[in-house]
Amino acid sequence: MLYQRSISARKEKNLGCQLDYVFLDCTFGKFTQKLPSKHSAIQQVLNCIWKHPAATVVYLTCDLLGQEDILAAFPEILTQDPSSRFHLFDGFPRLYERAAAKIAEAQANLQPQPLIIRPSAQWYACEEGYSETESQRKLRFNEAVRDPNGVWHVCYSMHSSRGELEWALQLLAPKWVVSSTPSCLAVELDYVKKHCSGHKTNFRQPFVEAFGHQC
Repeated sequence: MLYQRSISARKEKNLGCQLDYVFLDCTFGKFTQKLPSKHSAIQQVLNCIWKHPAATVVYLTCDLLGQEDILAAFPEILTQDPSSRFHLFDGFPRLYERAAAKIAEAQANLQPQPLIIRPSAQWYACEEGYSETESQRKLRFNEAVRDPNGVWHVCYSMHSSRGELEWALQLLAPKWVVSSTPSCLAVELDYVKKHCSGHKTNFRQPFVEAFGHQC
């Protein structure tokens, strides 16, 4: 499929049918680290659970669209039984506040600390306010990482990596690139810097109003 798309893109380019606009989710447009595959991230979630057999309750923050693949890896634990060891946990808002409440509740009842796992790349790539030591720790992508709030993080991305965005743009070769994310992260991409820098002042207003930003 990818090979066919590559051939099609090249044919269109040869025919002079260059795309005018490509709209991209550039959430990780500034993040240069290589993100783990979904398979690897799911395995890290499994490993984290296996390494904490004493945790009688496991909270999985898999409440967002795109995280269903993680739940599909646990077909035997999807149940309506409230006594189950595994529970879904809302990621936002106030994740750390609710995580602290669950940990405090377990301590008050003299129970083992619950295992709270957050499969997301946001903590690794977007969230700020960490010390240098914690920032260095975030660069570990091969295993779950526990933060000071007691939440275990696994780098599970639901967005394209910077490398994937660059690869797509090389195939599509558009004249314009528009970021659909709140900030114009498209300008961080090498393709945009090389091919789109001269189009800033000519961008059409209707697109700016609809999508907020331009390359």
